[in-house]
Amino acid sequence: MERCAALLRLLVGRALIIAMVAVPYDWFDRFDWGEAFTKLICFVVLAVAAIVTRGALSSQSDEGRSERPALAGFMDMFLGIAMLVTVAIRYDIPADFLVTDSRYSDMGAVTYDAARRLFVEGENPYVGQRIDPFQPGYGYSYGPVTILGHFPAIISAEYGMKVANLILLGVCGILVATLAYRFSRGVRLERLGAALFALGLMAVPYRLWFELFIRCSSDLLEPVLFFLALLFVGSKRWFVTGLCVGLALASKMVFGVVAGATLVRRVTPWTFFFGVVVGLTPLALMYAADPTSFCDHYLFFQLVKDFDNTSLYSLTPPELHWLFPLARACALVACFFALVGKEVSVPRIALAGYLVLLVLCATHVEVHGNHLVWVMPMTALVMSWQRDGIMALLVGLTRLRPGS
Repeated sequence: MERCAALLRLLVGRALIIAMVAVPYDWFDRFDWGEAFTKLICFVVLAVAAIVTRGALSSQSDEGRSERPALAGFMDMFLGIAMLVTVAIRYDIPADFLVTDSRYSDMGAVTYDAARRLFVEGENPYVGQRIDPFQPGYGYSYGPVTILGHFPAIISAEYGMKVANLILLGVCGILVATLAYRFSRGVRLERLGAALFALGLMAVPYRLWFELFIRCSSDLLEPVLFFLALLFVGSKRWFVTGLCVGLALASKMVFGVVAGATLVRRVTPWTFFFGVVVGLTPLALMYAADPTSFCDHYLFFQLVKDFDNTSLYSLTPPELHWLFPLARACALVACFFALVGKEVSVPRIALAGYLVLLVLCATHVEVHGNHLVWVMPMTALVMSWQRDGIMALLVGLTRLRPGS
C-alpha cells in the first residue's frame, strides 16, 4: 500500500510538471498572429511554474524528494522514454523532415544563402545594397557565428538547413541530458531519470519540430552555446565559458547579453573576458571587411525593426511603448545584480537566464514561433531539475492545518 501511495504521488507530480510545459507551448502553437495577450499569458504561466517549483524546493529542502529514489528514477526514465516515443509517433517527424524545402521560410532561405555565399562563393554575406530596414533581403541580418554554426546547410538547397538543425538538435539534446544529470540532486538512478525526463520535456512542444524542420529557423545555436557555457562554468573553466559567451554575442546578440548578465561575477577571472574577446573575432572580421554593409544589415536592421500584431506593442498606445525596452533593461540589470555577488551555481544561473529570456521574448517587437526555440530547451532543463518542486509543494500543503 505504501508503495502504491508513493507511486501515485510521483505520477501526479510528474503529470503536473509535463502539463506545465505542454499546455503553454500548445497554446503558443494554436494562437499566433493577433494573439499577443494569449502569448503573454503563456509566458507568465511558464515563469510562474519555474518560480513556484524552485521556491517550493528551496523552502522545504529535501521534503519534496521522493522517499523512494529508485522508484522515482525508474518513473522519470519511463516517462522520458514515453514522451520521446509519443512525440516520434504523433508528430510524424520523418515526414516533416522530408516534406518541405529548407527555403520554405525566410529564415531558412537567408541562412542557407549566407552560408552558400560565404563558404561556396567566397563572398561577404553582409555586402549588398543599403537596404530599407523594413524591406530586408540583400544582406544577412544575423551574426557571422550563426552562419558558421549552420555550415552543413551548404550541402543541399533543399535539405541543408534541416541537416544543420538536426545536428544542432542532437548536440542540444546531449547537453540538456548532461546538465540535467550532472547538476541534479539524488542518487545515480535519480539523475539518470532527470536526464531522460529533460529530453522528453524538450521534445514535447510541436513548435520545436515545426520551427527546426519545416520553417528551418536558425535559433537553436544560441541555446547550445549557453548550455556549453553552463557546462564549462560548472567546471570553473572560465576561458571556454567566455568563449561561448563571445560566440553567442557574435551569433544573436540578445542571447549573448543574457549569458553575460548571468555568468559575470564580482570577482571574475580575466581569462573569462579574454575568452569573450576571442569569441567576438568573427564579428570583428566581418565588420572590418565592410563596416557599412555590416552595420546596415546586422545592427541597424535589428534596432529599427517595426512591431507586428504578435507583440504587446500592438495592444499598447504608442506613447507607452517605452515601457517594453525599460522592462527588458530592468530584467537584465536585476538578473546581473542578483547573481554577481553569489557563488557559481549552474541551476541558479540557468533559472535566472531562463526567466530573463521569457521577459525579453514577451516584450519583443515580434513574438514569433522561432523565438520560442530559445526557451523550449531551457524550459526542459530547468523543470527537470525542479521536477520535485510540485511534490514539495503538495507535501507542504497537506501539512497545513487550519489556524496554523
